[in-house]
Amino acid sequence: YDFPVPNLISYLVNEDGLLIIEDKLLHVNTDGSFIYKIELESKELIDKEFVSFTPYSYNSGEADKAEHFSYRTVYFSNSRRIVARLYKYAIHYPDIGVFYEYDARTTAQRRIAWTGWVQRRIEEIGLRHEWGSITYEFSNNIQLVEPKAYWKTDRANIRITLAQTPSIYPILDGPSTLEITHWGIWSGYGYEEIPENELFR
Repeated sequence: YDFPVPNLISYLVNEDGLLIIEDKLLHVNTDGSFIYKIELESKELIDKEFVSFTPYSYNSGEADKAEHFSYRTVYFSNSRRIVARLYKYAIHYPDIGVFYEYDARTTAQRRIAWTGWVQRRIEEIGLRHEWGSITYEFSNNIQLVEPKAYWKTDRANIRITLAQTPSIYPILDGPSTLEITHWGIWSGYGYEEIPENELFR
């Protein structure tokens, strides 16, 4: 299932969802990712018995538990589909501050009897957008976003960060616009797409 964190983090943590870097502990679970400051009570090797964890910061999105605020599907057949998701994260960087990140993701899935939907590599998986604009809350600055396409071949998933801003300069979702088209080509089943998925809602 989907962790409510960027995909890369899931490759860095261990089987318990933990990653230690210097005096920080990152703990990832289905509720989000939590960063703790490690305070050693002993100079022995790090062990749960000798370490206390003080909450340092919290990484949570502004959507549901899975953190996607848009979830749409289109089917090649009754057992093959692509899924489109849009995400907004509030990411807390220690000693830097909070950044908002807007991501778009396209995933190819195949239905397996008794187990539900699983990712499956397809010929091409991608997403694209036409012209868009980003308006920031505390300035008159409007950033134009030029058309761009992203795709992978022989993959099941693609995820792209399309906008990021510090919390002191938040993006105004109302006047901002960037419509995403998610698409896939499945050999033997043709081309399908999910159009007009608005990133700023």
